[in-house]
Amino acid sequence: KASRKEKQMFGHLMGTALTSTHENGMMILDYNVFPGGKQMHILITGANGFMGRNLAHALRQARPEDHLYLIDIRSTQEERDEAAREADFVFHLAGVNRPQAPAEFMQGNRDFTQTLLDSLTKHPPVVVTSSIQAALDNPYGQSKRAGENVVRAYGERTGAPVYIYR
Repeated sequence: KASRKEKQMFGHLMGTALTSTHENGMMILDYNVFPGGKQMHILITGANGFMGRNLAHALRQARPEDHLYLIDIRSTQEERDEAAREADFVFHLAGVNRPQAPAEFMQGNRDFTQTLLDSLTKHPPVVVTSSIQAALDNPYGQSKRAGENVVRAYGERTGAPVYIYR
């Protein structure tokens, strides 16, 4: 069962996908940036998590013509490669927050993000969920901040729009 915080985060993420405004300094992506009638290939990492499952459901309802690539920790390298090759838009929701060893924070939050972004051939826009912990100097916060930096560098290098949500 989802916590209240998870439900609030999902509400913000869905606002990202389905509305268009600038409110209180927060940029919200217009879902209408997706061309009407054109099938989009949308990659969702963390697809079996609370936000990923609900985002996929909402996208299927809003745009049934789109193809969703639902990627999670059990996805094969071939599935990840195909999704990255075809993606027109990326919701990067995957991350590590309860590792067995502290080094897994960087592996899951920075390194996987870098690998994902390096494999995107079309240089699509990317929405990434981060954490308010990114402002803190602890192993989790450092890894989330490092992941944000990787996303910003991708945007600067490719010219693709990137949206980081804490």
